Amino acid sequence: AYARTNLSFLYLGDFWNDRISSLIIVSGVWQFFRDDYYKGDMWELGPGFYECFFADKGPDDVVSSFKAVALSWSRQP
Repeated sequence: AYARTNLSFLYLGDFWNDRISSLIIVSGVWQFFRDDYYKGDMWELGPGFYECFFADKGPDDVVSSFKAVALSWSRQP
């Protein structure tokens, strides 16, 4: 299954909760949280294709909420 969104989610719902394994971030900076309401462990990602992004950033299939924190990506020098 897949979904496309540009919205933040306090809780992913029963279907998507703890089931995200890969994603594509087109733009911005996004934070992904282990628990609902943006709590628990957090992973911050910018644009890219993350086939198994939690393999590098932490455990797989644990995200319960996520939010956009920046509309565009900029690296600090």
